[in-house]
Formats: sequence, structure tokens, C-alpha cells
Amino acid sequence: MGNKLPFCPGYNQSGPLNGIGCWATRGVYAANAYHFRGDYDYDYACLITNPTGDERFSAIGDITGYSGLTYNWPSSQLTIAFGYPVAAPFNGDVIQQIASVEWYETDTTPGDQASKYIGGDLTAGADGGGWFLSWRHPTAEFPDTDNNRFTDPAGAMNGPFLNGLTSHRRCRMNCSNPPSAGAGEFWQEMGSPVFRSTESDNQDASDIFNACLRNQ
Repeated sequence: MGNKLPFCPGYNQSGPLNGIGCWATRGVYAANAYHFRGDYDYDYACLITNPTGDERFSAIGDITGYSGLTYNWPSSQLTIAFGYPVAAPFNGDVIQQIASVEWYETDTTPGDQASKYIGGDLTAGADGGGWFLSWRHPTAEFPDTDNNRFTDPAGAMNGPFLNGLTSHRRCRMNCSNPPSAGAGEFWQEMGSPVFRSTESDNQDASDIFNACLRNQ
């Protein structure tokens, strides 16, 4: 890969943010199950970036802030997903956001780990966008009913946490007819590998991401 793929945080319709710039990448880790077999249940990877950027002489996270990583949550979490969809009606220039509850899991390649699904209509180009738990302003109350930040889901006092990423789209039934306001399944679904940390699988999300972090 060398230094040919820049990572530009906060990219918008005008290009890289002035005063922020881009960081060149110098390595990548991906799960073998996806790289060699195309197994969506392992469709995640991470990039190793240079310690300094083309405008800022600091690590990316020192400029943008850091997100946590979390694993082994049941696939029923309220999720905020982001992406840059490029197919109509989007144009790829503006980041888009989806809010949805994770509905279910399915093992797309039987025998290994599974993928999980949310409702979402982001089009091609949104792949790789993060799924976050506890995405909100650090002093704000999560939109629930008890007005108590300490009971917010997934430790919202300490978020956000990366808990998935957009990998693929899936539709189970009635794909040409959106559901009504009171009935029906998601018209469009976005899938992510379930983020796991286990001793039995050396290709789960924690293994891949930790490989990047050790070499960052």
C-alpha cells in the first residue's frame, strides 16, 4: 500500500478540512475469511497511518479525539451509523447519519461468527462507516425517559464506542415496498459483522484492530 492512500478526517464537499489535512497510510490488517473468501461476517479491516499528517505534526486522534472500541454486546443496541454514500440520491460529498436499533443476527457463511442488521437506506459508498454506541455530546442526556445519564445504555457517560461498521446491504422480504408507519419489516437493511473478542477465533474484530494498534 505504501503512502498512496491518504486518510482525511472530516472530509466534506470542499475536500480535506483546512488546517487538518490528511495522514498517509503505511499498512493494513484484514481478516483472512473476508480477504480470501469474501465472508461478510468478517468484513472489517484497519489502516496503520503515519504518526504525522501533511498539515499537522501529530497523530490523528490527538487532533480529532478518540473513540473507544467495544466487543461482545448483544445485537439489540441503539446504534448511530455514519457513511459517505455515493449512489443516488446521495453524491458522496457529505457524511450521512442513520439512527436505528440492531434487529437481529444471521450467519451469512454458516459455521463462524455472524452479522447484525439495522434499518438504513445509505447507498453504495457508505461501506466502512462506523456504527457507534453512546454517540452524543459528553454532557447531554440520552433521549430516554428517566433523565438520568448514569442509566443510559452502553455506558453513555464514557462513549462513544465503535461497535460495528457498514459492510453490506440485505433485504429479506417485500424489498420493493417500504413498511407502513405501524407494520412491516425494514425496507432496507445495513449489515455489520458482530464485533467479538474471543479466545477461540484469531480473526475476530479485537484481533484485527489490536494488530493495527500494536503497530501504530
